[in-house]
Amino acid sequence: MLYLILIITFLYIKSANSILIDVAKLEKYIVSKPNNQIRIEPSPNENFSYEEYKNETIFTSEKIPEALQQRIENEVNYNTDPNIVISSDKFNFYDQLNTNEKQIYDILYNSSIKPQPDLDINVIVSGVTDVYAFIDELVISAERIFTVLSYENPKLWWIGTYQFVVLSTQYLDQYVVNFLTIPEDSSFYCYNSTDIYYLNQEIEDKKTEIMNNISNLNITTPYAIIRYLHDYFITNIIYTLDDNKKHIRTLYGALVENECVCEGYAEAFQYLAHQYGINCIVARSSTHEWNFVELNNKWYILDITYDDPMVNGEHAPSGSNDNLRLDYFLIGTDDKVTKNLKYSEDINHILIYSGFSDKEMVTYPKIEKTYYIPTDLEINEVFSLDLALPSTHSNILFINDPIRNSNKDNESFAYSVKKLGTFTIIINICLILILNFILI
Repeated sequence: MLYLILIITFLYIKSANSILIDVAKLEKYIVSKPNNQIRIEPSPNENFSYEEYKNETIFTSEKIPEALQQRIENEVNYNTDPNIVISSDKFNFYDQLNTNEKQIYDILYNSSIKPQPDLDINVIVSGVTDVYAFIDELVISAERIFTVLSYENPKLWWIGTYQFVVLSTQYLDQYVVNFLTIPEDSSFYCYNSTDIYYLNQEIEDKKTEIMNNISNLNITTPYAIIRYLHDYFITNIIYTLDDNKKHIRTLYGALVENECVCEGYAEAFQYLAHQYGINCIVARSSTHEWNFVELNNKWYILDITYDDPMVNGEHAPSGSNDNLRLDYFLIGTDDKVTKNLKYSEDINHILIYSGFSDKEMVTYPKIEKTYYIPTDLEINEVFSLDLALPSTHSNILFINDPIRNSNKDNESFAYSVKKLGTFTIIINICLILILNFILI
């Protein structure tokens, strides 16, 4: 008995230490303490000339370039701490910012969501006693702020890089930080606020069209809406790597032009999911982007790009769903995505924690280990959509792995009929009867 008590005590202490280590890790990499001496406010100055101060540029950043992607892929230890996560309860990236960072974020966000957004944005910072220490802090904070801004707001599609300058004022402890959201090296440097306004109108029109289609289908469950959007993007988008097309990495490319890469799939889905109050975020590796989706207070994986694969070396044309799969539809980290590979073992899905470097700027929610099981109502709604069956590479319509399904005691024959489709069941029965007749 004493031996048992000692074992339990040891396990409790080990568990407690593990929790303390996780908290310390998050404090080290994610949480930064605000400088309580400074005050932050927006600046009304609209006549800032970036050209005058170009020699004083403190920091310029961009989305992770190819060289950095390769270095991350080579240096990250995939066997230790592959996914830094926090509690999934009411998860968002914004709450990972400290007080000062939230103030700057709010100014940037409110200036960017205008119908004609501000593209250079001034922030007044007062109470600065050590400007060099302040700049060092700002470099780190700006990366975290813009990571959160881009991760949570696909509608701000033009913000892929950023640049800022710190300028002195007539007051000894006061500085103006000018943020440029479309710097010279941006793909959208040729755009002005009016251009963005008209492009956003096209996005809005397409969003309204898709939402009207969903409304006409009379589906109400988030699960059915997610499935509709999943299949819609696979059917309508052509995956393209043509860098001559400006918008292949934005929701404009996905929704309006119907041509994009993984970023377009993930950000367009996130944008539309948010219209229905579905909590959805983007997840990024050094080479890929996909989604995490919250259902019933639990988080699952959704990778529409990987469910829209090439067939015989070619991508399916727009309007075709011949290659549609459900291998990455609301799965868990332990689920197999191929015969011999779990999701968590795929290096293309190893998370990074910044949109601009290999630093740990944000963290992700805890993802479930196994796939989402829909309710009868959710199954019936999806069944009513009369969606296309997955390609032969996917085995079933609603759940992703037949091996898992065989272990579910509560799955009745009627439930199996709903998954496979009545027509498929009848065809299989007929084939069996014909085969038996021939053998006899």
